[in-house]
Amino acid sequence: MPSIALVTSAPLTGATTKPSPSAATAPAMRAHTDHATNFAWVHHSIAFCIAAGTKAAKARKEAAYEAGHKYDRRQEELKEKLLSYERRERIRLEKDRKVRREQEQQERLAEVARRDRIAAHQRAIEKQRQKQKDEERIQARVAALLAEEELRRGTERLRREAKERKEAEEFRRREERDRCIAREAAEQERARIEREQREREGDLRQAATLERRQIERQRQEEDERLRRERDSRGGWQHIPAPRVVRNDFYCNGHW
Repeated sequence: MPSIALVTSAPLTGATTKPSPSAATAPAMRAHTDHATNFAWVHHSIAFCIAAGTKAAKARKEAAYEAGHKYDRRQEELKEKLLSYERRERIRLEKDRKVRREQEQQERLAEVARRDRIAAHQRAIEKQRQKQKDEERIQARVAALLAEEELRRGTERLRREAKERKEAEEFRRREERDRCIAREAAEQERARIEREQREREGDLRQAATLERRQIERQRQEEDERLRRERDSRGGWQHIPAPRVVRNDFYCNGHW
């Protein structure tokens, strides 16, 4: 032990500094000195050991106290550091959560904006598609109306042409019928005229015949009367002249 060695060296050094004794007493003195020295050294060693032990115990106690105090301080420091770390960690976690919430909020907003853009784009596409469908439907409707109008016009034209042909045919037939009727009427009129003329001529001939017969009969009657008168009177000198019968029909040129 260095401390003991240091203590033991001190008496030895002090003993050597004393004046040297005489030669006769040197061994005894040397022995006594050695014994005293040894005793002193032992006593000193014991005292030193006790002091050293006490000091060491005190030192250990102080060291233990100091170590405990250091431990406590260290614990306090560690606790403070832990609390500070926890505070920093909580702050960091809170910041991280806040940043994460903000990031999530931004991501949600971005996702909502993206979905809104997609929905708007889809609505625009659907609107464009619906507009195209409406335009196609309108074009189809217009084409159908045009086709229907063309068909109607064609049908109307065909109907009009058929009507015109029918009217023309009816007019032709009516004219033909009128011509036939007129021809028949003319023929009937001519036949009637001819018949009337024949009847008139027949009547005239019959009348003339009757007139001639009547004249002849009158003449015969007159001749018979004259003959009877002549016979009754005995000659021609007493007989008046014969009466002349005038026929107006023949005189008027009807015969």
